[in-house]
Amino acid sequence: MQRGDVVRIKNVYAGEWNNQPRLNLSEWTEVEKLDEDIEVVQRKPRYYEIIELKPGYSNVEVKARVLTLEKREVLIGEDKKTVYSGVMGDSTGKIRYSAWKDFDINEGDVLHITNAYVASWRGSPQLVFDEKASVEKLDDKEMPEELIGKTCVPIFKINEIGGGVDVCIEGDVIEVQKGSGLVLRCPKCNRVIKEGVCVIDGEVEGIPDLRIKAVVDDGTGAVMAIFNKEMTERIMGKKLDEYQHDAEQIEKEIEDKIFTKTMSICGDAFSDEYGTTLLVKEAEILEIDISQEAEKILSEVE
Repeated sequence: MQRGDVVRIKNVYAGEWNNQPRLNLSEWTEVEKLDEDIEVVQRKPRYYEIIELKPGYSNVEVKARVLTLEKREVLIGEDKKTVYSGVMGDSTGKIRYSAWKDFDINEGDVLHITNAYVASWRGSPQLVFDEKASVEKLDDKEMPEELIGKTCVPIFKINEIGGGVDVCIEGDVIEVQKGSGLVLRCPKCNRVIKEGVCVIDGEVEGIPDLRIKAVVDDGTGAVMAIFNKEMTERIMGKKLDEYQHDAEQIEKEIEDKIFTKTMSICGDAFSDEYGTTLLVKEAEILEIDISQEAEKILSEVE
């Protein structure tokens, strides 16, 4: 089959991929080329906010501000092609994008994009638009930069779309996992080592590091939040050098500090076979007014 062929297909079956219907052809499928033309249904683009975009969506229409922009040369067969990529967003969230045509866009532009589609990049959505898409520049005031991506997102939504860029959540720490606290990393590949052995580089002398692996739940879902050394030191109010390198004591201090606490967390999220992981960039422990929360709940349930 070639692009543009009109064909009759028998013994094909329908399935689903990324929540979208998909036809599957097998060795039992019969394909007959027809010498005729047919009118192809033109689907109207559907408008989405950034937080609603999932891998597999097509005919997508969005309005977003370009936050970062870089260009690179790629080889498609023997042809060189320039790809423009970065991060864009609206008030609901941010998303990585790739433009496979020079639409003369710049950082800070507010764009109205039609006929784009959503792919998956490292387990999170990526907006893609090419020569089939149309891009219109809008008034800069239509989407103020200070409002981009400031909405706190329910965790179920992050799990549903498969991740995101600079997503913000609020939830309770329901588990501090083993492997939190003091760890030793391989000086060559940076992997965590056990008993002086790296699974890649063998016996090595580990470099001390701090991290937190915590399960955060907001009542709609849960994510694994990973705090690197900088974020762990900030939350704990203590530098790595100030610890006595007692792994059990450090882990206990972390549990005492954050377990059952409500936290506001922002970072990049991605999904894999183990679930959704959020790499923390910003975090703080929230002080909750229990009486005020109780009044709010009673008001909601009347």
